Amino acid sequence: MSGERQDRAYDVAAKAYREILRERKPEDSRLLEQSEASQVLEVKGTYDHIGSVLRATGVPFISASPGGLDQVDWNRVEVAWVNCPGCLPQGEIELIAEWVRAGGYLGTTDWALKHLLEPAFPRKVRHNGGAIPDCVVKVEAVAESPLLAGFIEDGRDPLWWMESSSFPCTVLDPAVRVLLKSSEVGSQFGADAIVVEWDEGRGKVLHLVSHLYLQRSEVRNSRDRASAKSYFEESGFRGSQASMLAAGAGDLTASELKSAFTSASLATELMLEKKRRGR
Repeated sequence: MSGERQDRAYDVAAKAYREILRERKPEDSRLLEQSEASQVLEVKGTYDHIGSVLRATGVPFISASPGGLDQVDWNRVEVAWVNCPGCLPQGEIELIAEWVRAGGYLGTTDWALKHLLEPAFPRKVRHNGGAIPDCVVKVEAVAESPLLAGFIEDGRDPLWWMESSSFPCTVLDPAVRVLLKSSEVGSQFGADAIVVEWDEGRGKVLHLVSHLYLQRSEVRNSRDRASAKSYFEESGFRGSQASMLAAGAGDLTASELKSAFTSASLATELMLEKKRRGR
């Protein structure tokens, strides 16, 4: 998917997600509107672009680079996303670990598994030493979680894009919950976990194999090739809502919109879960 198409997919999918919150989860919609930029932190990386997802969803946030995290007011940060590769100085790894145990919610992607999670939280998860090539795989839900709200649809197999050299994740501690797994990845690369989470002190850690900002999708059947309007009507939008969203989507396919929607919902749901617990 080209950069223009991907940006458009995220913009439209995020609008759809906010409409769903307003109509079906008004309390969550108000929590989102009340969020302050200082409460959500993006730690910049080279290979993932979580800030682009947050920006599309309308979540205010601040950004910082590795080596500059001492300039962040961590007393105000509720959720921190660390982009792949997650290479941080040892002092910042220790800072983040302490912040999580005190109640912070941490989200990480791909190579941060090895560079951040292994040293910060030993014996929880680890990179199994392999590398997954560029591919799109089927995934399945293993545990119920509000974080998966954008993934599971009746009759549609959830798909997940593995960017080239994604790190397979081996779970070491039974306390780590596997939310999504892929039998395709497990059979070929020795570890089937795709999305995992665990409670750490008063906080939480969420890790995704591959990236949150997904830069392509895959068409596997006629349903994936469906028009934007068909996708939104199938998702529960009717009349002027479906027409408005479809007009913004243009020639985007259901597959492209679904890919963007799952990432946008996951990024937002982590923040909402933290706010619900705090409330």
